[in-house]
Amino acid sequence: MNDRCQIVSDHPVNAFWHLREVSPETTEPLSDLEQMVYGVTNQQLAENGVSFDLGPRPLPVLEQRRIHATVRYDPHTATCAPSVQTTINGR
Repeated sequence: MNDRCQIVSDHPVNAFWHLREVSPETTEPLSDLEQMVYGVTNQQLAENGVSFDLGPRPLPVLEQRRIHATVRYDPHTATCAPSVQTTINGR
């Protein structure tokens, strides 16, 4: 995102491992197999957010989740305020 909280990428969401046991900042990309199971797909951009699927593509026994992430710029604090929503058990 830019300094006004606008998405500036065609694929702004990426899944990765956060290796907290190594350090709070250490991350590692998903392997190709992990990307198939845990990866982000079907990203659809909107003016102030993105919707995407998270979860298994080839494994129908596991549930895929549609995620809606938005961000709003707060001009008073000059910060971005994120919001992420999904449906769980129909809610």
